[in-house]
Amino acid sequence: MRLSLAQLRAAWGQVRRGSRSAGVDGITTDWFALVVNEQLAVLQDQLQQECYYPCPAKGFYLNKAKGGKRLIGIPVVRDRIVQRWLLDEIYLPLEDAFLDCSYAYRPGRGIQMAVQHLFSFYQFQPAWVLKADITQFFDHLCHALLLTDLEDLGVEPILLQLIEAQLNAGIVMGKQRFFPSKGVLQGAILSGALAFFVFDRV
Repeated sequence: MRLSLAQLRAAWGQVRRGSRSAGVDGITTDWFALVVNEQLAVLQDQLQQECYYPCPAKGFYLNKAKGGKRLIGIPVVRDRIVQRWLLDEIYLPLEDAFLDCSYAYRPGRGIQMAVQHLFSFYQFQPAWVLKADITQFFDHLCHALLLTDLEDLGVEPILLQLIEAQLNAGIVMGKQRFFPSKGVLQGAILSGALAFFVFDRV
């Protein structure tokens, strides 16, 4: 697998601008920045030699505004970098697969563009707007379906293996480690794009 340090540096730059929180290893982005050159070189070597394995995410529950709890996972910094790089690698095939009416988790798109899109269709006539939510959609996403859809999209096998490893890395809560057999972890860089890719394919 060809992977340059420049690609990992670009991924690190985006991770650096995100959450500063530490994962299960206790390493924050601020601490990682102190040893970034060494760590990116190690990460590049592990990825090229196909001996990179992600750590479990640090899990916690976040209270929802309307009741209930949402499971959030914080990957370690090095896994966030790999996830960011993976997302960049599969972005163009994903973009071709998204429906034109999809606005979530897509660079350069957002709520305001979605509103403008609707307004352009219905500015001269009344319209209904329906807000809906699929209960625990992220939590129940089928790994096999996701990976099959990515394979059908032409994603390289090595990238599929790395994505599958991220999905199967598990989550640590307290002193227990869990290995969910389905779902994508909310809080992980890859999760939103992968979930909505499957949603658009259904």
